[in-house]
Amino acid sequence: TGIWFVGGLADEEVVTLAIRAQVIDDGVIPNTAEITASDRPDPDSTNNTDTRPLAVPQPEADLSVATLVSNSTPAVGETITLTTTIRNAGPDDATSVEVRTLVSTRLRLIEHEVTQGGYDADAGRWFVGGLTRNAEETITLTVEVLEEGFIAHDAEVVAVDQPDPDSKAGMGGTEEDDFTRDVINAREVADLELSKELTGRSIGRLNFVTGEPVDPFMFGEVGEF
Repeated sequence: TGIWFVGGLADEEVVTLAIRAQVIDDGVIPNTAEITASDRPDPDSTNNTDTRPLAVPQPEADLSVATLVSNSTPAVGETITLTTTIRNAGPDDATSVEVRTLVSTRLRLIEHEVTQGGYDADAGRWFVGGLTRNAEETITLTVEVLEEGFIAHDAEVVAVDQPDPDSKAGMGGTEEDDFTRDVINAREVADLELSKELTGRSIGRLNFVTGEPVDPFMFGEVGEF
């Protein structure tokens, strides 16, 4: 009920009630104390109520992503890895974090590995989940290069419960630290073949017993080869 049954109170006597509570929400929390009952009349009731609201700041989580490409100039048919790391610089924990990191159709996803959460390859969504302050998690995508040319690979924070002090989830802002774009310059490898041909006149054979040359005219072998 929130009622404090003080009981009797002598003249000039002071009593105190201390309440210890856990803050579970942000914003302005009302906090009011009021005298609601007394056997004696109060000559001045203007001081029978006191209000001290609590201003609780909204939690913030500064998230950032970065991608490391194992080889930015691969050959067509080569296998490379795309490793994206998400970090929470705080000051508070982050919850319900999601990162979009969709593999281009010019690449073929072979396998993926995450340090936390799960990955939906079709949607390109990495469901990170919770991320405590100063924590980081990674996802590694192993892909095969299918085509030559420049291939962009993006990674971006698209969902989080807490606001980010310097970026907004899902905005696609290339200047924000919750978005990163890496470009792969795939090259086609030339299929070279080497052949060798000899031309000239035959000069005959060697006698394998004596090692002496044999007259080619004996066998009619003078000619082009």
